[in-house]
Amino acid sequence: MVMFKLCVATIIFFVELFAYTSAAYQGKFENFQEAVKKESVEDKISKYLKKGSEVSDHFLVTENQLFMFATKIDKLNKNPEFVLRFGSRQAPKFFVKKSLHGLRVAIDPGHLGGRMAFIEERFVDMSLPDNTRIQFDEGTLATVTAKILKQYLIAVGAEVLLTRDEPGKSVYTLSFDAWCAKSFAITSDRDWLDPKKQQVAIDYLKNHSPSFMLFKSEAPEKRLTSIIRAQDASAKVVPLKKALFRLCYNSLDLNARAEKINSFKPDLTIIIHFNASGGAHDISAADYNLAFVPGSFLDGELKDLLSREEFVRLSLSDDIKESVKLSRAVVKNMEKMLNVSTMKNSQYQPNGTIFVENGIYCRNLALTRLVHGPICYGETLIQNNPEEAVLLSQKDCEIDGVSVSSRLKNVAGAYFQGILDYFEFNGQHK
Repeated sequence: MVMFKLCVATIIFFVELFAYTSAAYQGKFENFQEAVKKESVEDKISKYLKKGSEVSDHFLVTENQLFMFATKIDKLNKNPEFVLRFGSRQAPKFFVKKSLHGLRVAIDPGHLGGRMAFIEERFVDMSLPDNTRIQFDEGTLATVTAKILKQYLIAVGAEVLLTRDEPGKSVYTLSFDAWCAKSFAITSDRDWLDPKKQQVAIDYLKNHSPSFMLFKSEAPEKRLTSIIRAQDASAKVVPLKKALFRLCYNSLDLNARAEKINSFKPDLTIIIHFNASGGAHDISAADYNLAFVPGSFLDGELKDLLSREEFVRLSLSDDIKESVKLSRAVVKNMEKMLNVSTMKNSQYQPNGTIFVENGIYCRNLALTRLVHGPICYGETLIQNNPEEAVLLSQKDCEIDGVSVSSRLKNVAGAYFQGILDYFEFNGQHK
């Protein structure tokens, strides 16, 4: 009788546990129950996903199950929020397209550019040794490149989503100015000089500190300190705008991009960025290409439920494997078509990345984490390399009535050929 009661209690416990975990993760991974092997999950976590030691506080792999925990305390108390049962049932497979016709490609041009380039701190303003001054911004370069790539893809029958198609325009429903007006009642230059309204914005920064370690590179505490210590209201305006954009508004825009892309349900996603080394006015001798793929979760980056759900998705699905395959094809064509080498340093940004192979690194950026399916997050060329800066700033071709650099056509061509190679389609872009 005692043994019978224990068995019944155990059954009830597991029924309640699975009902609870299903609610916590909204049944997102039911197709993977008993369809993934332990070795596959362990391999992805160790090779691609786990960078920080505290990441282990949120998961446990046993012989038969993967457990996810909201906190370290929950793990110690054996109180999981999600349980996946390992097994050999047929797992969901990534569907490989057999034709370009109908291929769904999402393209996200990084940053904003245009009038927002200075506030988002993504621009080049450098003087060459011969005193030639060169000025351009990354968001505009990315936008033009994305539009060219879209033309190439549409010409061969693909369906293409551009998250944005205009420099300076965000994807989030409110522009930065409109968001500031709604959040802080700041609607004019005069309002930005109002100490009371400045304090409202500063308090917002204090109470909405970034939850992800990727913001460490934005030095949130240093930014806030410099604003507070500024001697007068006018000295606070620019750093306050920059801090609000980088630490708050940018997250809203990135989340909006991910939602737009996932709603489109693409077969693959291309994120277009141009790289830089140093500040906007610095000159770099380096020039190289690389790409980021999902993974490399750092300490503190599994504190929220959504991130833990994405961690589970990446540990179960083929998204990382396919992202590496796509990025490999793109990086190879970047080197070939741009005549610029691939980054081969396994210690590139070692505190935040996991080296996969030459030119490919796992990095837990907002879009590599949130966007589903194969993704190539390209970081092409070093904008502030003097030779590269000259090429990127020249106006020797026209796109949609605007004079731009033909270098951008080469970049778009490399992405295009990389997509073709990834799917092993015949034909060469010309």
